[in-house]
Amino acid sequence: MADGFLQAWRADVTPFVKTNATLGSLTTWTANEGANTAAIDGEGLVIAYKNPAISQTQTVAILDGFSSSAGDTSHISFSPLPAGFTAAMQIGDGFSFDGSDPANPTNTNQTSTITVNGTPLTTVAGHCDDNQTAPCLNGSLITVGAVNAGPDSDPFTPFPCSGLGCIGSDHENYNLANIFAVGDTSATITTVNPSDNDNIFLETLEFSVPASVNPTPEPGSLVLLGTALAGLGWYRRRRSGV
Repeated sequence: MADGFLQAWRADVTPFVKTNATLGSLTTWTANEGANTAAIDGEGLVIAYKNPAISQTQTVAILDGFSSSAGDTSHISFSPLPAGFTAAMQIGDGFSFDGSDPANPTNTNQTSTITVNGTPLTTVAGHCDDNQTAPCLNGSLITVGAVNAGPDSDPFTPFPCSGLGCIGSDHENYNLANIFAVGDTSATITTVNPSDNDNIFLETLEFSVPASVNPTPEPGSLVLLGTALAGLGWYRRRRSGV
């Protein structure tokens, strides 16, 4: 069984669309941008699914809503992390722009900073590597960290990731095990958009233990807890023009 959640980034907050799908069947989600199409940079599809081969309890959290440029904070509580735990986060970022060539970023003027438990995870979240225009155009950009998405899957971002030299390697897919340790039971994740125009519109979290997530200020959110829960699949669409 798969639970699908369609997230379209737009001027207003778009709610989750949830559906059940049978393994091996074709399920279609339709995104209707309507009159706001000129203001929408693209869509991201987040799928949480079950894998019967996984017997442990896992948690997937999907935080949906605009991130304040002044900073947003999520407080997370979880069972003590055992040896071999997994913890990951992916984000969707809009407006981010660091130059027209994805292979040669030229500035960090429109990027986001993410801190976990007071430790900088990245200072350059957001990049035009997912953009469909050539060259990348400021105003037609969103980027989404993708996992379990076939050829579109992104590797983990190097840790720590800071400054212009790392911006092209920040794939918006983060291994929180770089910061968490065995026995930890809580975390605080803070995002800041210093440029006041970059925008984190989506955060997803995956833990190999039971967890609860409390974002502040609170966007729309969904937390799934259960055995056989098996991570996140992404599909991302980018506009080809401003």
